Amino acid sequence: MTMTNERTRSLLWAGEWLDDVLADPNTPQEIRDAAAKIVVHYPDTPTIAEMARRDGNATGFFMGELHLDTVLEYDKALTRVRDQSATTPAERTMAMILVRELTRAARVNTATPEELRRQIPYVQRHYPDIGGIEMIARSTNEEGSAPMLDYDVAEVYAKTLQASDAAFWATRKR
Repeated sequence: MTMTNERTRSLLWAGEWLDDVLADPNTPQEIRDAAAKIVVHYPDTPTIAEMARRDGNATGFFMGELHLDTVLEYDKALTRVRDQSATTPAERTMAMILVRELTRAARVNTATPEELRRQIPYVQRHYPDIGGIEMIARSTNEEGSAPMLDYDVAEVYAKTLQASDAAFWATRKR
């Protein structure tokens, strides 16, 4: 069972992993290119903290704000701040979805540097699945304030994944 602190920390680690991918010149170019496109819209630390605040333990998805502040105080490396004023909720949602796909691709790519591959299981283990991202989108969009994530984007992507999974398994039964 994934605890709220593990899930929140995984979101933070995913952002750090993207930065590490971009910083490592030995990373395959296609992985670096994908990471460069994702990192622009991936939530930075203050955005993840704001999502946790807005969720307010309504879903039990995030660790509480007080605990998050303690973790961030302890581990300054997790504090990533970027100008995300131009990032839309739909782009932020897709970035969170695409990180999961990129970590999978990087993990099986034998050209990915060993240090980066070693970090991937820690990011993936508690990283939210599409249902979790939908739940975040629903719980963090306060009325009267800018939405954090786009629920419709998450929902459409979830349906696409379900359809492709169903098609895959239909071919496997033959």
